[in-house]
Amino acid sequence: MELDSTPDDSADYWEEKEDIKKWKDALSKAQDNLDEAKSLLEKTEPRIKELQADFKKSSDNDAA
Repeated sequence: MELDSTPDDSADYWEEKEDIKKWKDALSKAQDNLDEAKSLLEKTEPRIKELQADFKKSSDNDAA
């Protein structure tokens, strides 16, 4: 709404404008946090899979 058009004076946008900005900022921050978490997961995922495989091998050997 902010980019596509300007509401007329009767629109509730003007009353909600500050809240909308806060919500947009919070969503942007949340997206940044998600992007950071995804990056961290992608970096650690291969090591996690390696540890899982090692544990499975160890468990299989213990059962034999």
